[in-house]
Amino acid sequence: MALTQVIGSGIGQVTNIKIGGTGDDNSLDDYEEGTWTPVVSDATSGGNTGSYSSGGSAGNRYIKVGRLVFVTMELFNINTSGMTSGNTLVVQGLPFSGHSSGTYSIGTTHAPLITVSGYESAVGFMDQNPYVRFFCYDLDGSAAASIEVGNVTSGQGDLLMTLMYFSA
Repeated sequence: MALTQVIGSGIGQVTNIKIGGTGDDNSLDDYEEGTWTPVVSDATSGGNTGSYSSGGSAGNRYIKVGRLVFVTMELFNINTSGMTSGNTLVVQGLPFSGHSSGTYSIGTTHAPLITVSGYESAVGFMDQNPYVRFFCYDLDGSAAASIEVGNVTSGQGDLLMTLMYFSA
């Protein structure tokens, strides 16, 4: 693909970038990057919340190009004190809602000291709502289980994730 039209000059002044064609669908009209604040909780909205130590400079960041959002998350030493042990572990606060119900995004996840007996390979799962639920799969990938608050070794469990999704 080639840039087909650029109007303006200088960084921050370029407008109307068209990639691969001249129609509005080919317009690069939105670019944003920043940080976001994950909220570890035991519910998809509200609920009890936990605490964590955040990652370094690569920690909880996002880049949005058009409707495509890429997020990173680094939560260390998650403290689940006060959260309901049997509830699904949820991270709220994603910077943008997903684009529609029935469309799902799966994020690459590393979850040391978060264990569900007989399962491994944790993944983050997001639909149109601005939160992530976590699942793990058994060794042959034939069954999945929600990661619950009680599966986190409180004060020691970590969640690191990258996720790409389309915003509303």
